Amino acid sequence: MGKGVGIIGDLLDKHVRFVSVLTKRKEREQDTAHPLTLHITYTAFPGKRNVFLQAVQEARIPEITRQEAGCLQYDYCVSEENPDQILLTEQWTTEAQQQAHLKQPHMQRQQQIKQTCIAKTTVEKC
Repeated sequence: MGKGVGIIGDLLDKHVRFVSVLTKRKEREQDTAHPLTLHITYTAFPGKRNVFLQAVQEARIPEITRQEAGCLQYDYCVSEENPDQILLTEQWTTEAQQQAHLKQPHMQRQQQIKQTCIAKTTVEKC
């Protein structure tokens, strides 16, 4: 009887490991099936919207970001209704890749630009 329990225990261990592997695989598939999309609204100080956009372009931030691993979209748009608003749409394969993006040197440069041009930032996860 002790031997049968050992075999059942071994089978249960293998089953648990198998389910764990399948769960991790499914989580990875869900990450790529449902990318992370962010809508970031910047409200510039009065008259600073174009200064911000020009500085970001000169620093090549959109170009560099679009080349990062996992970046699916990185686009700035301006509001026709509010001359001080900018919408940034970012889309990433995974949240981990987006978080790694925030640690890149060009993002430090963007923070410097924001300090002089942007009064408020709101982030919406979609």
